[in-house]
Amino acid sequence: MKGAIFCGYRDYVEQAHGIVTWLEIIDRSELAESSSFIATDLYDDKILVELLTISSDMLDVELSELLKSFGVFL
Repeated sequence: MKGAIFCGYRDYVEQAHGIVTWLEIIDRSELAESSSFIATDLYDDKILVELLTISSDMLDVELSELLKSFGVFL
């Protein structure tokens, strides 16, 4: 998946829920060591699924609602 989607998701979380929330999502993921994304690079889809799942659990929001909000943001 294009890094631009990951950058967009990061921006969405930071604007909607704050940078602290984004950092906590990264800390809970297996990405804690390398949490920066480059828009032009390609990343495994599993990474975004992991970030979305963690976000859904942390924010206590259904995954479908989270995806809808992210889509509107984009």
